[in-house]
Amino acid sequence: MLNMRSNDKIEITHVSERSLNNESEDVCIAKIWWAFSRLCTLFIPDAYFSWVGVSDESKRQARREKWTICFVMFLFSAVFVGIGGLFPILFCEDKDNFTGDDEAFNLNIPKEDILCEALNFTMYCVMIIISAVLVIQCVCSLVYAVRLQRNITRDDTRSKLIVMVPCYNEGEKELKKTIDSVVNTTYPESNKVLLVVADGNITGKNESSSTPEILAEILGYNINEEVGTFQCTSIGEETENQAKLYSGIFDDNGTKLKYLVIVKCGLLAERCNPRAGNRGKRDSQLLLTGLLNRFHHDRQLNELDEAITQVLEDMDLPLEEIKYLMAIDADTRVDRDSITQMLYSMNKDKKILALCGETKIDNKSDSWITMTQGKYRVSYV
Repeated sequence: MLNMRSNDKIEITHVSERSLNNESEDVCIAKIWWAFSRLCTLFIPDAYFSWVGVSDESKRQARREKWTICFVMFLFSAVFVGIGGLFPILFCEDKDNFTGDDEAFNLNIPKEDILCEALNFTMYCVMIIISAVLVIQCVCSLVYAVRLQRNITRDDTRSKLIVMVPCYNEGEKELKKTIDSVVNTTYPESNKVLLVVADGNITGKNESSSTPEILAEILGYNINEEVGTFQCTSIGEETENQAKLYSGIFDDNGTKLKYLVIVKCGLLAERCNPRAGNRGKRDSQLLLTGLLNRFHHDRQLNELDEAITQVLEDMDLPLEEIKYLMAIDADTRVDRDSITQMLYSMNKDKKILALCGETKIDNKSDSWITMTQGKYRVSYV
């Protein structure tokens, strides 16, 4: 959840020497990181990517960088275990300190060994710090659980917001679950709008319809309707793209939700490609955040920007009055009170510019793979 303040405008009049130096440093760091990631993944040939169907060089590099991060984390863990665990066992064990009353060896570290003493002290410090962090997390969780009930009034729900959902190849089950969760939130339907960005006309695994077609079936718009395409800017090698825009009001048994659907369809030269218009999740997010940046800083809007602005105006949600942006994945459900509670906190404290909700695993019992997603449990204890 982001807080967008239109009055915080800046004007760039010149590019300083310091900013140019920073840019050159960033380029240098990027080159070093690229070389390091290639070095760490030398054992993975390019033929592997061709075998798994990854032909785009940027996606290949992204996978190499992820594996590099995993390798570095594994290396640090191995070093920590080796120094903190194996070294004391092998070199700091006093086997002479054994009596008949003892059931096992006493692993006492000789006082004359400075290195062993330092390791002993370090391990105690690490254990104390970890224990302290866990205690603080538990205390904070208890404080959160017993907090006083908030008295939220109608004035606290007058702020307008956009709920953005980038999607790629999700099926009907995931998309319907996500859309229904946004519809059923307690925040007033007149002050929220759902914006879904479909990253190309992609059909997911075991799905008979493409993601844009599934969205059309769920939300109720006619995907076969002749609508114009709008020019937009993308990131990466292909900076130009085109997209279609659909809008309407979704009615779920009397509960309504305003929506916009952006379908990236690509340039005319790539329309025969099954991945036409696909530019990645980050590009989907930048379609809206880029619009907000250009709009609030009085920069030139592209065709898609102008079309979105006009549709929001027709929905009685003018862009200059939209203060908040909430971004969720297409396989994520939001709690009924999530939007109301988060906006209440941000409205009451102007120093809060962004919020992140607690993430829980919905399918943790489906398989052993989903059971290993412990990072969500640990991160939000």
